Amino acid sequence: MNKASKLFGAMALSAALTAGCALPAFADDPYKPGEGQGGTSWDTTTWDPNDRETFPSIGTDGADQQMADAVTDNKGTTASNVWVDTFIDNLSVTVPLNVKVMAKASGGELKAVPSTGTVNWKPGTTASGKGYRIENWSGLDVKVVGISSDDTIAENQFQGGAVWKLVPSTTAVDAANYTATGKKADLALTLSPSAAANATGTNIFQLGGAVSELLDYNGGNRYGDKGETGTPAVVDLDGTATSTAPNWVIEARLADGNAADHSDGAPGILGLSLAGKSSVVSNDAMNLTDDAGNVVVDKAFQITYTIAAA
Repeated sequence: MNKASKLFGAMALSAALTAGCALPAFADDPYKPGEGQGGTSWDTTTWDPNDRETFPSIGTDGADQQMADAVTDNKGTTASNVWVDTFIDNLSVTVPLNVKVMAKASGGELKAVPSTGTVNWKPGTTASGKGYRIENWSGLDVKVVGISSDDTIAENQFQGGAVWKLVPSTTAVDAANYTATGKKADLALTLSPSAAANATGTNIFQLGGAVSELLDYNGGNRYGDKGETGTPAVVDLDGTATSTAPNWVIEARLADGNAADHSDGAPGILGLSLAGKSSVVSNDAMNLTDDAGNVVVDKAFQITYTIAAA
């Protein structure tokens, strides 16, 4: 697992199918405390206004250039509107670094996919997660605001083309006489939240209002808990980025633990379901096995999640 923490606004997490990739590096604290002419200043080279909602233009010295109504005689009032921004410095979210699917040489439904993500935990122990999942170790609910899939990674290229080619999930890759564009095969895949496994007394146990045990727990998609009215999406892993947020929310850390970094606590979990089909696998351009006859496992593509506080 890779864990990223102390990120501002939104952050990106990546997982590679069958092999690894490191999380991107993030900027240091973009706010540079210091008194400017109008108030606390920040560093404009790292502060990104695009991850904030629209608000009146405020200078880098922390104050607007537009002045309020003036007091012009005897006595009167003038006022400043104070806007509160938040530097979100306590996000800690992670995904499995590597996951694997298995395609059949004859094509059709995938032979094997990652299991649904869950976690087991008791006080005084380290949380034990399994399956494909997003773990939220933050004290805040988080949401997925973007998902992208990329089959152009260097490890998936051979003689100018993709070894395994991602195509829209509606593509009939298993149809008779389908012509694949990938050197080995085409993949038509989807990604979605799996059903929750969070029944009280079955998956989650409490004592005195505190979580005392998690057993194969999956919090599920918590979108809608705060009145959200959109529809959670099934994401098409077609080699592009989602154009809109998928409406997936992961609950906050369920137990703090005793360590300062909460590493002995219990994360919120959103289990993920990866499903789909492949075309017939070809060895016309590339061998399917190595010199010893072992099947070659390829690093095929990467899934990147952009995460923000909910």
